Amino acid sequence: MNLSIHQLAMFREAADRLVREDYQPYLELRRMLARPADLDRAAFRKLFTRYYVLNVGGLSREWKDRFFEWLFRALQHGSDPYTHILKDLYQYPRLKGDQVLAFSFVSKLVAIHDESRPIFDAHVGNFFGLGAPKIGSIDHRIAGFITNLDRIKNAYETWPRDPRFQKLLEILKKRTNDSELMQCHPNRLCDFLVWTVGRLKIGEDHAEG
Repeated sequence: MNLSIHQLAMFREAADRLVREDYQPYLELRRMLARPADLDRAAFRKLFTRYYVLNVGGLSREWKDRFFEWLFRALQHGSDPYTHILKDLYQYPRLKGDQVLAFSFVSKLVAIHDESRPIFDAHVGNFFGLGAPKIGSIDHRIAGFITNLDRIKNAYETWPRDPRFQKLLEILKKRTNDSELMQCHPNRLCDFLVWTVGRLKIGEDHAEG
């Protein structure tokens, strides 16, 4: 996915408007997870829940407990770390009794372990024109979700090779003056910019592409 002039302009504004409060909780979560022997799981869970708004969607206590059981395991770095987690969590109904494939939350679970993995949420989906698959069998929907993530990951790996995008990262580096942020995987920096574009509704009058 090559970047258009409009997208570069949106990212330029996002780089100007991203503030420490937007990404500091993520950095803290990464620091906590990097020290498993000293990890305060309750504190981690509280911060993760607040930062990623896990208390929405009517998720049950049982679902959340199982989610964090998965999160505190060592991630299997295969080509597909998503399917078995999604299918397992699907067995735990929401408060109103229905079942859900929690694509966004599982993408965040995987991404907190592996920064090269993209996060999928409403802002990312809107930017790329991709929705969470809602039709078909569970296997079909999960396969569509993984295909969407692959498309996003491919874009994130392409953009940093664009000299124009490299300049944006330099702007972000100088403005934040935060070495820890800039040590994040380039895919996570892309994610922060896309998320900021969506959250702040930057450039909504421009067509995506």
